[in-house]
Amino acid sequence: GIQARMRLFLQFLGRLPGSSPHQGPLHLYHTITFGRPPTQVKVIVLDTRSYRDKHAIPSVGAWFRGVPILGKLTPLAAAASRYLATDILGWTQSHQGDILGEEQWAWLDKELESSPAAFHIVVSSIQVFTSTPFLESWGHFPAARDRLVSVLERHAPRGLLLVSGDVHFGEVASHPAPPHCEPPLMGNGSLVPVSWIPEVTSSGMTHSCTTSANTRLWCPIMLDAYESHRLYPAGVYSDRNFGTLRVDWGDSLDEEDPSIPNDAVITAAVHDATGRVVLSFRRASTSLERSNEPHREEGKERTKEGDTPQHGVHHEDQGEL
Repeated sequence: GIQARMRLFLQFLGRLPGSSPHQGPLHLYHTITFGRPPTQVKVIVLDTRSYRDKHAIPSVGAWFRGVPILGKLTPLAAAASRYLATDILGWTQSHQGDILGEEQWAWLDKELESSPAAFHIVVSSIQVFTSTPFLESWGHFPAARDRLVSVLERHAPRGLLLVSGDVHFGEVASHPAPPHCEPPLMGNGSLVPVSWIPEVTSSGMTHSCTTSANTRLWCPIMLDAYESHRLYPAGVYSDRNFGTLRVDWGDSLDEEDPSIPNDAVITAAVHDATGRVVLSFRRASTSLERSNEPHREEGKERTKEGDTPQHGVHHEDQGEL
């Protein structure tokens, strides 16, 4: 059962010794903290697999797993079924399926409540804000995604950003999605407005959607067709990549609360195989404000002078996670 699989997984990671006297049910979601307040970073790792309901059209991938030849095509079959449910039949939009389960929702609520950390990094194995219907994402569970946004906005944690993977390309996204205009409101290295929830996606280190024989042809087409969720129009990288988070704690304190760093910033970046930064954004250690429709003026005010959109811009920071 699921508990046996969790035990094996945790033992493999070294988080649960084979002879552990652990009592009660196991779970994979957990929190890791670095440092102490006021210079603390809290990483909240969600389990988006164990308690997830079925898609609007149950995944067809499992039907052919292990079958010669057909088994290799299961990712494409699953992608087709998700596209059918979302863009053709429209079933996904009314789907009430959940991802986390009530116990995990309660845990997430507790972890965010009155958290003193300067930065909060919420990790999801699948993308949260993508508009791409072919991929596994929170978008196929709209009620759960709306609930997640509501929880994050209600607690308004300081320095919030989301981290995801799974899709075999790098990307930067945001909720709400910024308007795409000329010149772009945001660019590589821009400081994200406090009313937005940014997301950085990085995968994979050994292969990508453009190096796989099954996806190299249609992946670029898909990435061009679905881009409304991106932080800026060029915010995607389809070759091998890896991600980093760097914290610069600054050197000044908040006037109203001297225990809080005033100019602390975290930089989320996606690097190519040589280590060059190809995508990035910065998030200040400020409380999340309830999302409103973004305005060009806000983006300009919160983008530091000199942060013009450039490909591969890298800001020197201190403190790498």
